[in-house]
Amino acid sequence: MARGTATRKRAAKPAAKKAEPKPEPEPEPAPARKKVTAKRGTKRAAEEPPAEEVPATAAAAKDAEPEDRPPVEAPAAKRRRVEPKAPKAPKPPPSLFPGQPALELFMFGTNSFGALGMGDPEHADDPDTLSQIPRPKQPVTEEHKFVQVVCGGMHTVGLTVEGDVYTWGVNDEGALGRKTSGTCWEKEPEDQKGDSFLPGLAPLPGGVKALQVAAGDGFTFAIGTDGCLYGCGHFKDEIGAVSGFTPDAKMLGLFTLVWKPESLRDRIKKLECGARHAALLTNRGDVLTWGSGSQGQLGRVKPYHQDSEQQPSAEQLFKPTRVELLPYALGNATPVDIACGAYSTFVIAKDGTVAAWGLNNSGQLGIPKANNDDNIKWEPESVDSLAGVTHIAGGEQHTLALTKKGVLLSFGAGTYGMLGRRDVNTNSANDLHPEPKPVDGLEGLKVAGIAAGTNVSACTTGDGDAYFWGSNTNLQLAKGTDEDDEPVPKKMGRVKVFGHRKIFAVCFGGQHGALLAGPQGPPPGAAAAPATVAPVPAAAAATAADGAGPSTAAAPAAPAAEANGPESMETDAKSSAASGEAQTANGASA
Repeated sequence: MARGTATRKRAAKPAAKKAEPKPEPEPEPAPARKKVTAKRGTKRAAEEPPAEEVPATAAAAKDAEPEDRPPVEAPAAKRRRVEPKAPKAPKPPPSLFPGQPALELFMFGTNSFGALGMGDPEHADDPDTLSQIPRPKQPVTEEHKFVQVVCGGMHTVGLTVEGDVYTWGVNDEGALGRKTSGTCWEKEPEDQKGDSFLPGLAPLPGGVKALQVAAGDGFTFAIGTDGCLYGCGHFKDEIGAVSGFTPDAKMLGLFTLVWKPESLRDRIKKLECGARHAALLTNRGDVLTWGSGSQGQLGRVKPYHQDSEQQPSAEQLFKPTRVELLPYALGNATPVDIACGAYSTFVIAKDGTVAAWGLNNSGQLGIPKANNDDNIKWEPESVDSLAGVTHIAGGEQHTLALTKKGVLLSFGAGTYGMLGRRDVNTNSANDLHPEPKPVDGLEGLKVAGIAAGTNVSACTTGDGDAYFWGSNTNLQLAKGTDEDDEPVPKKMGRVKVFGHRKIFAVCFGGQHGALLAGPQGPPPGAAAAPATVAPVPAAAAATAADGAGPSTAAAPAAPAAEANGPESMETDAKSSAASGEAQTANGASA
């Protein structure tokens, strides 16, 4: 029988002799089928066919075809519950200012023209809630973090950590650098225009990012990462003599290249704006000015007025030009910092020497008036009373200056209490104080940053607080709806929405204000580290001029002070504190 069969028969024996036949034996029964059982943990498929006969020998099994073997399922693996992973938080965009704090923006004051970025009050359910913001409140920019904010007369400019420029407010003459409704862009299609009452991106040409911004009454400037200066808007002349923006354009509605450095040493170190003029400081130490010059604020044009026979040309006014006579006023010392008041310009040299020019009718240059000829200083002049100060912030009729030890000085007109001094008659416009003296109410505090507006003043301290004084007619003191003036500094109350954030910078516009605040600090009463000067965003400039210039929370590196400078005034301030003549005015928390 062929191999591989399922049954066998016995082999027949050889016959020795003839015998009677025996009955043939019955065939052996076939071996029982082997039942294939699945291992524990498996299931037989419902459609599995019956098991085939299993070969009786190993050889038979070897020759069996694969399809003769029933498939045996592998043991099923135990299922494990996999917890869903939490979605990863999106990475923040890379900062153009590494190592500098990413700050939150808060606005306060009046919002009649959209300078607060809260939206149009006329379109709100309750217009009163948007028309006046008496305490700091965030505009519609919560998703953005900033390194600098500056206030123009009626608009605001913010610089984000990514180097983007956002603008909002009045855009009648192109100050926002973007197309908006109801302004100089009225002939443009509505679908191509944004809302001037809300923050909007104002791009620089070619996708260039910004490093610094500055603003005045109706114009804005930005320093690009390429080292060039870009601007938009229009320079107004308060006497109606000459107006324009560049030698070739009366007005620019979008950011446009207005100045280009010739070398790395000519690149801009700092940019400042007054109400109707601008100034820049280069790495070389040159100071350039441009804009309106009718109040002497350019420091390089001959005296002129509306009826002058010889008016300066647009080239002389609106092209950034070096102030040639400045080295004589500084004794050839190298300029390291600049500041602009509304109609004035200040320069601080490396050795502590200070020069100033422009409007001085209230003694806001720190130069005593001998006669009416001193109302305007058309050329740079050394200011001995300011020797050794590290930082200056100019308003319209008054000025603030900071010493290297953190003592704050003020001088000029004292109306509305904007000098913050008890020796001043705040009700008299003729009570002028050209001599810098310490501000009262700040004894024991180290001032870090300063800002001056039209009729208001402010400072930040090393521990992250802010103090305001002056006029509150436009709610620029961030203290609430109380319109009373503050003759001495008053600490800003910590409203619930503001929390315990550290305040880094304050600036003022014509009727509004802005501040930048950082991460929350310890709650009141908690042990705090000794007060130190807050870090300075390198991209931020350092003064607020008539609400037209930027401010920071700390002063630049302090040059050495001269013996006859403000250092002697610091001793007077300490003596005043020791005698109990002045106390810090603290604002109530809301």
